[in-house]
Amino acid sequence: MKTHIFTQKFIWITFLFILYSNSILAQQISVTGTVIGTDDEPIIGVSILVKGTTQGVITDLNGNYTINTNSDATLVFSYVGCITQEVAIAGRKKINITLVEDSKALDEVVVIGYA
Repeated sequence: MKTHIFTQKFIWITFLFILYSNSILAQQISVTGTVIGTDDEPIIGVSILVKGTTQGVITDLNGNYTINTNSDATLVFSYVGCITQEVAIAGRKKINITLVEDSKALDEVVVIGYA
């Protein structure tokens, strides 16, 4: 009888420890920031993805973004005609980025118009 009670307590303590450990490891934070170009103007529609996942957002009309992710994740900033940048969050809550134009990529853009 005593071993049965001890086993039940041990199982509950182990379960609570595992549950608590997962919440510590997965520290979710809200990261905000602004994406601007080399001309100091905000860039609309920049894609911000969490590296290795499908989680992402795009910048608003003022170049601002907010994304919830782990504190040790890496953000990937990409926009047509600009060099893609990867930035490690490293616990920061505000990350402002300046995207630089990629002159090679601009040569490869083709615009087709139909009338």
